[in-house]
Amino acid sequence: MGGKPPPTIRQRRLGAELRRLREAAGMSGEDAAAALECGQAKISRIETGANGIRPFELRGLLKAYGVTDRELVESLVEMAKEGRRQGWWNQYAKTFPGIVDLAHLESTAVRIRTWQTVLVPGLLQVPGYMRALFRRGRRAYTEAQVEQCVEARTARQQIFEKADPPEYRAVLYEGVPVVLAGKTTE
Repeated sequence: MGGKPPPTIRQRRLGAELRRLREAAGMSGEDAAAALECGQAKISRIETGANGIRPFELRGLLKAYGVTDRELVESLVEMAKEGRRQGWWNQYAKTFPGIVDLAHLESTAVRIRTWQTVLVPGLLQVPGYMRALFRRGRRAYTEAQVEQCVEARTARQQIFEKADPPEYRAVLYEGVPVVLAGKTTE
């Protein structure tokens, strides 16, 4: 079952904002389609995030919706451009389902909070701990896939090396085994 990948969070956010703006303008999907000179199905696919929208089409649609706030227009155009960009995480999407949206959210986050009752959070795991989890997890990974998952999770941790990293807080249940200097505490 191949086909098109599911919409990213960026695409869904843009689509939801476009729907909100269309409704605020009192326009139907048919009205928006007429303004863009396309079918109503295209508007629906854009609003659900299933399809992207080109910047010139987006500007035309926003003009039809009566959006005059330049800052809003430019931020939505940038969001449309971002929706088409591939992040480092896309290379891991098949092996590590869910990483595309998670990594994008983490890369743009200002604050990250987590509470764990069983495992050390992925952003705090060391490679040995990761390997053990992936080898013994619910999904049967080949050794090459285990290494690819470790590589992806390690890449996620790079958010802490940004010039302005997100504030991170993790609350762990006392039973979570913690790895300190290569030794596991239980």
